[in-house]
Amino acid sequence: GSHKSQIHISFGVPQGSCLGPLIFSLRIYLIRKHNIVFHIYADDSQLYISVQPNDKNSLSSLTACLPAIKKCMSSNFLKLTK
Repeated sequence: GSHKSQIHISFGVPQGSCLGPLIFSLRIYLIRKHNIVFHIYADDSQLYISVQPNDKNSLSSLTACLPAIKKCMSSNFLKLTK
């Protein structure tokens, strides 16, 4: 038979693991919770907001969403890149 080598992974989510879809769903939930428009492809997320002059609510949604995503990712040993 074939022999597959194993390696120890300290951090991250191995490709094909059951954690990938779970973390993906959690990320979508957090973004939607803050009413932000988004585009996600694989492990890349883009957040969009439309802001009118003097509209502080839109910016506060974004500034609340990013720390929530970062906290969630870091608690799962993942890194939010900018």
